[in-house]
Amino acid sequence: MILFYRFCIVFICLTSCFPAVSQTNPETSFENVRELARQNDFDTAIAQMEILVAAYPENDDFRLYLARLNFWNKDYEKATNELTPLFAAEKLKQEPVDLQLQIFLASQDYEKLLNLSKTALEIFPSQGDQYLLYQALAMERTGDSAAAIEVLSQVSLNSELFKSASYLRTELLGRQKNLITIGYLNTSFSNPGASPWHLAHLEYARKGIKIPYSLRVNYGHTFGNSAVQGEVDAYPKISKNSYLYLNLGFSDNNSVFPGLRMGGEYYYNFKKLSSSAGARYLKFSAAEVLMFTGSVSAVLGDYQLGYRPFLISENNNWFVSHALKFRRSFDSREAYVQLDLQYGGIPYYFIVTNDLLRMNSYRAGINLRFRIADNFFVQPILMYEREEFTPANFRNRFNTQLNLSTRF
Repeated sequence: MILFYRFCIVFICLTSCFPAVSQTNPETSFENVRELARQNDFDTAIAQMEILVAAYPENDDFRLYLARLNFWNKDYEKATNELTPLFAAEKLKQEPVDLQLQIFLASQDYEKLLNLSKTALEIFPSQGDQYLLYQALAMERTGDSAAAIEVLSQVSLNSELFKSASYLRTELLGRQKNLITIGYLNTSFSNPGASPWHLAHLEYARKGIKIPYSLRVNYGHTFGNSAVQGEVDAYPKISKNSYLYLNLGFSDNNSVFPGLRMGGEYYYNFKKLSSSAGARYLKFSAAEVLMFTGSVSAVLGDYQLGYRPFLISENNNWFVSHALKFRRSFDSREAYVQLDLQYGGIPYYFIVTNDLLRMNSYRAGINLRFRIADNFFVQPILMYEREEFTPANFRNRFNTQLNLSTRF
């Protein structure tokens, strides 16, 4: 009799532990669990789902969902434990593999993420692009950016993941720290004409360090005179959203380049907006020039609108210029198309001091930049200026520039 009562007590306890199973259709219970998950009540959902899995241990869908609930609840160890029986199945399904990859990524177990994504690519080749992306993420997180770039290049052009892969590949390519640029600018005049000006430069830039910098050598030939100028730019970071631009340059010929040039500008970025304020100082043999400047720009999707004023003082004479730019960016290709408009005394490229003696200028031009292969860039620039070089006398100025860059 005592044994009978004990059996009844055990039976009551067991049935009370499985109310969803004994009294409710399992699919209804499953829907209740999913509703709890939609409400982010993961603890209750997991408790009820464990009852379903215990009652129906052969139901792979129930076990998979329990693993998913633990993943959403950030209990990655329990999620992996629930998936273990599914990986032991005679025929491995894709859903458990995909969830396990998400778990490895979230738990930052990149070695296992890499190994499983390679295995998944062999078993499920029709879904290969997503597994290539997982491989690239694992390689990038473990510091093998070169291998990640190579893997990302294998993502199909027609894949839904191609855009994401392209952005990640571009980001990895952009992490290279060194850039060398060579450029040439020709400035010619008409109605009335004059001898063209020639300017060439060679620049080395280093980024990804505490204080990014660039070193530049300029060669100029104007009015029959030639000169060389050396410059250094630095970009020390001030805060998460701000940095400084600093410039210092020297030349051996004051009639072509300023013998001394200095500049500084403070930049601040706030979400889609950026602004700056600064000054430039140029010392020629016959004049000293002080320029105050700043900028405001806004990014709207792939488009950028920017405005920059100049307030220039030369020998106690003041000049004002206004510049606008409209840019369309193609981020995945590191390319852009830019329209430049300007009114005022500042020319496209400031070389000699008597440029400021002109009255006014109207400028319009196009500035292009695009990438060839992975690490080569071409930047052609065409600018037209209608300048008033003496009162009521105008002439045409054509600026043609080409910059070629490579990074490594």
